[in-house]
Amino acid sequence: MKIFCVIAYDIGDNRRRTKIANLLENYGQRMQYSLFECYLRRRDYLILRDKLNELINLTTDRIFFYFIDDVHRKQIERIGGAAPLSDRKWTIV
Repeated sequence: MKIFCVIAYDIGDNRRRTKIANLLENYGQRMQYSLFECYLRRRDYLILRDKLNELINLTTDRIFFYFIDDVHRKQIERIGGAAPLSDRKWTIV
């Protein structure tokens, strides 16, 4: 089972911010500069959370995970931009 979450961050250091953005691009779709939508298996979420925790400065940086259930995910309305990841068709070979 997958979970849908929106991940937002506020990172003060450019180098850390770049590392975090690059990591998140492997797990989801960038919607804004510091906002990603991710559709993850629970195991992948836990791995991602641990990796992010290792990258941030716990005193100055912040990362937020907003979990959205399937019922409310279907109610997300978008105007413009790329199609969300969860609506794309995937083929795994």
